[in-house]
Amino acid sequence: MVSVTTLPRSRPLTRADLDAMPDDGHRYELIDGALIVTPAPAHRHQRGVLELAVLLRAACPAEMEVLIAPFDVALADDTVMQPDVPGQSRYDARVPFPVQVCPHLLVE
Repeated sequence: MVSVTTLPRSRPLTRADLDAMPDDGHRYELIDGALIVTPAPAHRHQRGVLELAVLLRAACPAEMEVLIAPFDVALADDTVMQPDVPGQSRYDARVPFPVQVCPHLLVE
């Protein structure tokens, strides 16, 4: 199992704080202002994500689309996640990134 690190904080963090994080191969997410840091996923994990995304895409209704990480889903200024396989309406996909609407499906 991969370890996840939650860093101590003096205040809730925001999207602006997240944007200042280094591009060092780790995945940085915010959950209710807490910074969650995880290492890059392993080969086995990524293979599973790809297989699941392919199966979901084949069963996806025409008005929906299945995506794969990494990209941000901003649920609030203090909650920004990178789900492995989000599914959303094609209408919502026209919104510029980060996605600021809750996808219809999130696989983590």
